[in-house]
Amino acid sequence: MSKTITINKSIIFIILLSFILGFGILFLTEHFGEINAEYRPVITETDFGHIEGGPTPLSTPLTSISYYTPYGSLVKTGGNGFTLYDLKISNVGLNKYENKILYIASGTKKDCLYGILYSVIILIIIIFFRTFKIRVK
Repeated sequence: MSKTITINKSIIFIILLSFILGFGILFLTEHFGEINAEYRPVITETDFGHIEGGPTPLSTPLTSISYYTPYGSLVKTGGNGFTLYDLKISNVGLNKYENKILYIASGTKKDCLYGILYSVIILIIIIFFRTFKIRVK
């Protein structure tokens, strides 16, 4: 006597939908992360020794770029050829969405457990409301 396991098509659809929504929510919340950059300050040589500080030219290359996700993860890369100009001026360099999306995607990969958690929560909510009908009188 063999037993057959049948899976309803709607269950597969619900599971796929919950994973798409869960990782969509994760990807949207990753946009609230913070990008920080580090650079070497200008060191000027004088007759009395070395002086740090002073005006830093906008052509100074960045040494590292850090992206802190809202979930506490850190994505750290090298300067990637960006300069201080790319950091300070809007719609250029790191302020362009095309460049930020690389850090957001890396943060999403690091925080994938939260995407799975969101998916499971959404799956439980959908199954609960499909199973039980709530009526208000």
